[in-house]
Amino acid sequence: MLVDVSKVEEIKEQHRKLIGVDMELYGLFGAADEAPIPSPKAFVLKSVCDFADEHKDDEMQTYGAYTSAQTLKIFVEQYLW
Repeated sequence: MLVDVSKVEEIKEQHRKLIGVDMELYGLFGAADEAPIPSPKAFVLKSVCDFADEHKDDEMQTYGAYTSAQTLKIFVEQYLW
């Protein structure tokens, strides 16, 4: 996937403390926000396992998936059960 650097810079100007952008999730929330009525509710729970920089590798992806799944499990058990 190609990253639109100008869009990332635009987002960073709006949110000064931002250190990263998950473009897929930004697109999901943008689509939900722009959807006609009845608007869908968007919910995302995701672990960060790298900064998508020159040091990025897949070493922590399994752990990130595990922590996301466990957090969702606890959330469901405590708030939706």
